[in-house]
Amino acid sequence: MELTFKNLKYKQVLYLLFKLIHQRGKKMISTRDLSMESGHYARMGDQECQKIHMATLEILERTGVDVHDEKARKILEQGGADVEGLRVRLPEHMVTQALATVPQRITLYDRNKKPAIRAWGHNTYYGGGSDCLNILDHRTGERRRPVLSDVVEAAKVMDSLPEINFVMSLILPVDVDQRIYDRYQMEVMLNHTTKTIVFVAPDFEGCKAAVEMCEAVAGGEKAFRRHPFATCYINVTSGLVANDEALQKIPVCVDNTTCTAALQRPMDFGVDIVILSISKFISGNGFILGGVVVGPEELIEDIRWNTTEFVGSIMQPTEAWMTLQYMETLGMRMEKHSSNAQKVAEFLEAHANVTHVNYSGLKSHPQHELACEQMKAHGGLMSFVVKNGMDGAATVMNNLKLVVHAVTFGTSRTICMHPPTITHEHMTKQERESVGIDDGLIRLSVGIETPKDIIADLEQALNLL
Repeated sequence: MELTFKNLKYKQVLYLLFKLIHQRGKKMISTRDLSMESGHYARMGDQECQKIHMATLEILERTGVDVHDEKARKILEQGGADVEGLRVRLPEHMVTQALATVPQRITLYDRNKKPAIRAWGHNTYYGGGSDCLNILDHRTGERRRPVLSDVVEAAKVMDSLPEINFVMSLILPVDVDQRIYDRYQMEVMLNHTTKTIVFVAPDFEGCKAAVEMCEAVAGGEKAFRRHPFATCYINVTSGLVANDEALQKIPVCVDNTTCTAALQRPMDFGVDIVILSISKFISGNGFILGGVVVGPEELIEDIRWNTTEFVGSIMQPTEAWMTLQYMETLGMRMEKHSSNAQKVAEFLEAHANVTHVNYSGLKSHPQHELACEQMKAHGGLMSFVVKNGMDGAATVMNNLKLVVHAVTFGTSRTICMHPPTITHEHMTKQERESVGIDDGLIRLSVGIETPKDIIADLEQALNLL
């Protein structure tokens, strides 16, 4: 499409420009339930964003972050980070995995329980700012320090403007107790708008107070969690510093699928949320599809009301009933899984064609002592590396007779799988090697068969290398 501006009035030119943008701009700005005829708002293209992302990964791995919370440092170190004093250097695979597991969608509501902000994709929303130190008085033209009545007027203006999607405090009032100024801001916004509120709190106690105020307005904690109409906006002091206050707001979550509560109880060690796949060791046969999230009610309610619309509310009744039956033998099965795995791991470690075994029950494992302190036994899941890389792994797996080749784990039968070509095939060879995933790595879920039969099958396959 070509444009010629000669003999056109400015309104005609503007119309043609908007039409051109509409035709060429495939992405639209979504504001609430409206689609505005405009090109996708982006200061940078995909290539520029990718360059910034890659540079950030490099900085996190090379320079690192100062983490002031000792517990957080220990968790990061156990996950593969390099810890030196307060400085924590994060390898790329840790950051990539974290980004892949965070919630991809957040829905915020207005006070009438209607969805107001759907925070995902290219949805764009507009609102006020926060914490301005001065204002320009529109009545007198004077530049002055703001007071609480200015916060009230700002909230009313933002509430009345139809294309403002959320309300913020906008200014810092000087005529209130400065130790709790944020509580006054929150009270004003709750009293003068029904739109979504984005609040700022200088410390963790202020954040808790704001949430409690929202719960009181909503009619209780559960009501606020079902239809959250406020969220906390956090300004990081520095991108390379994680202070105690910031880390206190982060719940600790552990996936306990491979151990189950029969072998390890993470909440005894201060964990906030425990995740379990029912499909694995809990059911023990691979027939059940389900999962469990365990934690305090105030956290679980939030997860419940923000996930049921995407994954459904309950298991099928028959599968739920079957799961209860299978759990009656969980303790006995996990003991058998563990004792079998210990014998298999010791056999593999001694075999000439195996170069490495990953199993916390072995004294050679770097976290053997830690595992012994917090686990009753070491479970049925392990991995080992065979000689000759992928060719060696293929030779072993293709010649197993008792052991089944499958992606799942935690069943009564012994199962093997090749991570480099299945679960981690999206990673480059260099990325896999950096996190210890050798081409010859085989994951083994040890079942509850007679251990000598499992070992005999592995031995005859390994001897072919």
